[in-house]
Amino acid sequence: MLTSVPQHAQFSRDSLLADTAGLSVADTDPNKVAVLLNRNARRVTDSLARRLGRIVGADNLYYSSSLEQAEAFARTIVQRGYGTVVCGGGDGTFVQAINMVQAYIDEANAWRVERYRRFGETQTLLDCPRFAFLKLGTGNAVGRLVGATHPTRDLTKIVDYLPRRVQNIPLIREGDDRFFFAGIGYDSQLLNDYNWLKEHTRNPLLKPVMHSVAGYFAALFGRTIPRIIAERGKRVEARITTVGPAFYVNPHRGDFSEPIEPGS
Repeated sequence: MLTSVPQHAQFSRDSLLADTAGLSVADTDPNKVAVLLNRNARRVTDSLARRLGRIVGADNLYYSSSLEQAEAFARTIVQRGYGTVVCGGGDGTFVQAINMVQAYIDEANAWRVERYRRFGETQTLLDCPRFAFLKLGTGNAVGRLVGATHPTRDLTKIVDYLPRRVQNIPLIREGDDRFFFAGIGYDSQLLNDYNWLKEHTRNPLLKPVMHSVAGYFAALFGRTIPRIIAERGKRVEARITTVGPAFYVNPHRGDFSEPIEPGS
């Protein structure tokens, strides 16, 4: 099944044009496909990278081994005008790719709009590509959502059928960051502990285990839960301001919801 995710730009095409009537927005070609592959993802291998490269062409495969390299690749992908960006890794890889691509687009468009307003200089504004997902990481919740199965088969279908099949997936925004879900911090603590275990495990027999789901359980019971128990009694306060319709649900009963006005 095709696993495309459409754009979630900071500014819509219409609002940009209304603000800067003299500037146009580039139309991206969905048939121009780039693959951004996370070398550190659990199921990513050099052999798989070569197979994916044969499907899209080696020049369209971006094989990243670090966050800095991924950011550079994201800029290159936008500059080369790809209309579809296929992310190979887990949920974290996917969200990071969306944020890196959109951050560069926002930065470039802000500069072009400012040049137009100050000097009348006209440049085409960048548009956000579509995104697609290959489930190759430890956490692949997005893959289940969009129906990802086998990476090479999925990529072939994306290349062959992309223009006709797109699935809309809304994202949450906080500042400049976009993400699929948010929590109260326990999930991020677990992820930090999981990454810590991966980095500090030196035993060659245990290292592959730490890069699997078992690594999450080891982090949960070995670090996260003991720390939470040790810190019991400490209160964490947070303020959330809604920007759209929201509802408060009684946490004890769950059978009653109260509307919350935007801005509350």
